[in-house]
Amino acid sequence: MSMTMPRNNFLDAVRGFGIVLVVIGHLIQMRYLPDSFDSNIIFKLIYSFHMALFFLISGYFFKEKSLFDEMIWSTKRLIVPFFFFYFLVSCKADVRQFFSTIVDYVINPQIGFWFFFVLFAIRIFVTALLECKWVFKGGVLIFVSLILAKMHTVASAHYILFYTPFFLLGYWVRVYGDALVVVKAKDVIQKNILLFLIVTSIIYLGIFSLFYTRTTVGNYSGLFLIQKSVLALLGSVIVIMFFGLIYKYIKIPLLEYVGRFTLSIYGLHLLFIFSYDLIGWGALIFMILIPVLVSEAYSRLLRSTKSLAFLSR
Repeated sequence: MSMTMPRNNFLDAVRGFGIVLVVIGHLIQMRYLPDSFDSNIIFKLIYSFHMALFFLISGYFFKEKSLFDEMIWSTKRLIVPFFFFYFLVSCKADVRQFFSTIVDYVINPQIGFWFFFVLFAIRIFVTALLECKWVFKGGVLIFVSLILAKMHTVASAHYILFYTPFFLLGYWVRVYGDALVVVKAKDVIQKNILLFLIVTSIIYLGIFSLFYTRTTVGNYSGLFLIQKSVLALLGSVIVIMFFGLIYKYIKIPLLEYVGRFTLSIYGLHLLFIFSYDLIGWGALIFMILIPVLVSEAYSRLLRSTKSLAFLSR
C-alpha cells in the first residue's frame, strides 16, 4: 500500500513559495548582509514565520504508519540527507573534519541542516504519541516536553519543542478539520477570505512592528516565545489564505513544481552557499533550478532502475 498522499497542487505552491523565502533569507544572512542581516526588514519578516509554515504543512501531509515503518521512511528521507549534506560541506575543507566533528554535529546541528534532524525527531515523536493509548497521551506529551526543555539546545531540542505544536496543528487540521468546522461557518470564511486575510495581516503587522526581535538561539524568555509563536502562526495562516485567494482565479504551475522538491532545494542551496560566493538574482535562480534538475534526474533514475526502487518508497 502506498504511504504517500495524493499531490495537492495548492499546498505544493505554498511550499514552493516557502522554499524561495528560505533561499532568500539565507542569501541575506550569509551573502548580502552577513554583519547586519538582523536589521533587514525582509529578513525579519521571513524569519518570523517561514519555518513554522513548513512544519505546519509537513504535519498536514503526515500519514500515520507503524513506528517501525516511520523510522525507515524518515531515516531514508531525512537522516540520510542530514548526514550526506554535512559530509559534502566537510569534504570541501577536509574530509577528516566530517569524522572528527560528527558527534558535535548531532549534539548541536545548527549548521543549516537542522531542519532534517528536527523534522525526523518530530515525526518519530508524533508517531509514538499516536500509537499510545489515549489515557497515556497527555502524560507522554508532558514527560517528553519536560525532557526537551531540560535539554535546551542539545540536539536542537528547543526547535523540536517549539515546532511540534505546528506539526500537530497541521495534522489535526487534515484529520479533524471537517468534523470540527461547521459547514456554515466554513462557507462564511470562504466567502470572506479577503476580509479575513486583511484583518489577520493587520494583526500580524501590528505585533511584528511592536514586539518582534530575534535573540540568541536558546535564550528565549516566556514573552518572546509567546510573540514568536503568535507571529509564526499568523504569518503561516496569511500565506495559506493568500494562496487560497489567488488560487480561486489563477494557478501557479512553476511554484507548484518547485514545491515538489523543497527538501532537495533546502539541502543543496545550503551546500552552494557554503561552497560558492554567489550573489544576485542569478544566485537565487541557480540555488533553486540546480536542485530541481538534480532531483528530477534522480527520480527518473529510481523509476527506471528496478534495483533502486526501494529508495523511492
